[in-house]
Amino acid sequence: MDRRTFMSLALSAAATGWRDVARAEEHRALFWRIETPDNATGIVFGYARTAASVTTDIVRDGVRLLEQSSRVLIDMDNIKLPSVTTHEKMPPLVPMLSRPVSDELRKILAAQPIPQSEIDGLPGLLIAMVLLAEGQTKPAMPSAGGVIVDRAKELNRPITALLARHEVEALQKPVDLVALNQGHR
Repeated sequence: MDRRTFMSLALSAAATGWRDVARAEEHRALFWRIETPDNATGIVFGYARTAASVTTDIVRDGVRLLEQSSRVLIDMDNIKLPSVTTHEKMPPLVPMLSRPVSDELRKILAAQPIPQSEIDGLPGLLIAMVLLAEGQTKPAMPSAGGVIVDRAKELNRPITALLARHEVEALQKPVDLVALNQGHR
């Protein structure tokens, strides 16, 4: 089965609610056992990029399930995103905020590795990116999914990506940060 067929079947099952095509063992789970009409079985793992160090029980369960598996299917390989630059000045966010909100934001940003003299001049989009990356380190901490996939590589399990690296790279478009920043006012 190629990846497009798999995605079509999975999306059809989700859209139409076919309980025989794919069913979760629990109402709420990170790992779901799926069964197809031809009696093939698998485990689906859904997660947000979360540090493995704070989800050790999830990583342990994922590795245990992986060690019982014969192959691995991932959404896509990790890719390096192109650098983002802007040629126009984006307006600063802090001066647009009320006094209590701007004071609170300054306190939060003061704990980040940002020169204090630059905080009031930062655009909203950059502040959002700093806050989303809060607590991340360089090199980046391994994610729960990354640790599980690394174990699959150690075990020499075949790993197939639904989207090939060249397909993901072809989807990348230049980002206009000024337009993006203005769109969220």
